Amino acid sequence: VDVASGRPVPSQVQEAEILFTASVPALGTAGYRIVQDRKAKPQKPDPDAPRAVPSQRPRQPHLLENRYFRLAISAASGAVTSLFDKRLNRELVSPSEPANLLQLCYEKPHGMSAWTIGPISRIENLLDGAETQMAYQGAVKAAIRVDRSFGKSHLKQEIVIHRDIPRIDFVTEIDWQEVGGPQTDSPMLKVAFPWAHSSPTCIREIPFGHIASPANGTEIPSLTFLELPGEGFGIALLNDCKYGHDAKGNTVRLTLVRAAYDPDPLPDIGHHSLTYSVFPHPGDWKEAEAWKRGHELSSPLRIIDGPSSNRRSWAAVDAPGVDLSALKRADDGEGLVVRLVEMHGRRVRFGIDFGFKAQELRKCDLRERPIGRKPIKVVKGRASLELAPHEIGTWRVETPTPRTRS
Repeated sequence: VDVASGRPVPSQVQEAEILFTASVPALGTAGYRIVQDRKAKPQKPDPDAPRAVPSQRPRQPHLLENRYFRLAISAASGAVTSLFDKRLNRELVSPSEPANLLQLCYEKPHGMSAWTIGPISRIENLLDGAETQMAYQGAVKAAIRVDRSFGKSHLKQEIVIHRDIPRIDFVTEIDWQEVGGPQTDSPMLKVAFPWAHSSPTCIREIPFGHIASPANGTEIPSLTFLELPGEGFGIALLNDCKYGHDAKGNTVRLTLVRAAYDPDPLPDIGHHSLTYSVFPHPGDWKEAEAWKRGHELSSPLRIIDGPSSNRRSWAAVDAPGVDLSALKRADDGEGLVVRLVEMHGRRVRFGIDFGFKAQELRKCDLRERPIGRKPIKVVKGRASLELAPHEIGTWRVETPTPRTRS
């Protein structure tokens, strides 16, 4: 139950967890209470609940569907053979190759292999040999489970759709046991997404910004998202910890693990837990705020078990394209610092609201030293600010000085 409204929210018991979709204000908190209603009547079927339909015969795909998407998943490989976006009324997967295609790419021997990717001698597409089944379905989530071995390694994955989130998650566990060396080709595991559209460029996140790069197949780093733009829509590949991407034509790939050997002979050996997600959307990446969706995946909400509380936001901005990247104690211990970034490449005036007593803001440099401008007054918890295109703005937040008793 949402404490603020008193209304129940759709929930799902999954093993030892209760799943529900939380709505929390910016840099804030929201309270939810677990209530057991012994007099509750059987609920009517929820048309917005996601559903999973397992394969019933050989070569028949598993199906996942919610109000946003309809997916077909190969029972032999776990690859996505169809992804239909209901909002766009568009099939997104290439007709010639499936998406979520796991690939073993073999690198020829080369020095400093941990630093550079070598020439690829061959690619092995993992198109069969997987065990797949329906993992679960309920009011909030539905998933198909994929289990496969290759070489000496093992991979488990859940392909997850949500009731209220227009995103497909690939929750992945890898036990990587492949070893490379200077005398043999070394395997690297990638996942490929061949889409039904192509683009000469891709958009990727860099620290405090974004950059457009040629989609020419070169491995490039990207933080939480890389987007292949289309005409009137886009598809962002999100990730929570893997940053090596490449894009060429209609295909975007993410590097998961490698068998590098120089200078560290066994850098990736062992267990890897990661999630990558597909986020299709109408409009361009700015309208969809793809960078926020990436941050939501890589920095999920924290759950604290304690007394329930109403909604509260410590700081929030009212303009799209402005990232409130930090609210923290100042380095010198005196007061707080708020850091804001303009992500869309245009000058913007906006308001910032504080959920605590703030008196004024003083503009600083990145080292939190004042840069000589007049302070900005905070009136009724709100101040008006301005950012130049791509600017990283830092302000010291002055709070009232506590009164001391004599």
